Amino acid sequence: MSENKKIRGAERIVKGWRAMGWKPWRPLVGVWRPGASPNEVAKALAMMGPSQKLGVIYLPKGVKVRKGRVTGFMLKPGTDTWQRVITRVPDIIDTSNLCWKHNKPALEYFEEHCWCSNLRKNRINKRRLQDLMRKDEAVSRYAIPSETIKTARQFERFVHKHRDVVAKPIFSQRGLGVHRVRLISEKNGETAYLVGFKTSERRLTSEEFERYTQKHFIKPAHVAQKYVSSRSAAGDPFDCRVHVEKNGRGEWEIASMLVRIGIGQTIISNINQGGGMAEIEPFLKANRPDNWQQILRDLKSMAKIVPSWFESKRGVEMMTLGIDTAITDEGDLHIFEINSLPFTDFNLGQVAIRRVAYYRWLADNRVRTHRK
Repeated sequence: MSENKKIRGAERIVKGWRAMGWKPWRPLVGVWRPGASPNEVAKALAMMGPSQKLGVIYLPKGVKVRKGRVTGFMLKPGTDTWQRVITRVPDIIDTSNLCWKHNKPALEYFEEHCWCSNLRKNRINKRRLQDLMRKDEAVSRYAIPSETIKTARQFERFVHKHRDVVAKPIFSQRGLGVHRVRLISEKNGETAYLVGFKTSERRLTSEEFERYTQKHFIKPAHVAQKYVSSRSAAGDPFDCRVHVEKNGRGEWEIASMLVRIGIGQTIISNINQGGGMAEIEPFLKANRPDNWQQILRDLKSMAKIVPSWFESKRGVEMMTLGIDTAITDEGDLHIFEINSLPFTDFNLGQVAIRRVAYYRWLADNRVRTHRK
């Protein structure tokens, strides 16, 4: 079947939907994700789209633009059934970096013709984030001493200076590849290193540690950070993911604050390696009973300051952020990293409500032309 016949067939489907309530002339949002078929995030956004008078189409990673048309999936109005359609290029593209890395022609077209959530411009990795925070008085209190690991000797000096550090890949997701290194003194006066990874620890001599560094921390590039103790009353590591979204006024607001607890782990709160989640307030009451109210106020204050600051450093408009934050026994907050496309496994409803409202704001305030 020729491409023109495919397009005409899809247009007949769209016209048929018009009688069921879908209006092709409304602003159209493309949710561009790496999966070949729509995921739960796309379904939630598509189901909420009509409440803001929006159409939502799911675009797979390999989407191609032909004659100003794209092929994707849309929900039949009033159902949870996906239908493959070919329709006009969306006005707004909500994209993932896992797509644009592998489909630059589509990304370049979208950036020229649509409002596109640009995740590739002026990216800020873990090391640069700490440098920027440390130099800015507005956010310097959240910074952690950090530096890129370039040589084994340089990392050894960093460990000797701070005595308890974390090494993590500069580019990683979900806490993969994170090590903890502690300096220990032997009875004979020699220095040794206690290296923790996942749920295990091993003691290394200076020579063994140098070889371990060369093998694990130079390539891919890693950043070293002073270890910040953020542990529950039971001794398990945890952090707080402060998830913020733009709302229907184009302003940042908290979608959720969830604690990630690394039950039985030695280093980080990676729930993929075994752990759990908790709401922030009951967790703080149980684990920081003396200052939980002040910590909660400080987290909310951080959520007002940091997103706009981070967005200004990136120099692009963003719609979502995940701020991974340590909470010490004293109640101090330290930011490990800021994720530009945080996962929504545990807060999909809160995110979808705000995301769709922001799509509407974009359609009214950022999109130059869309059908009304």
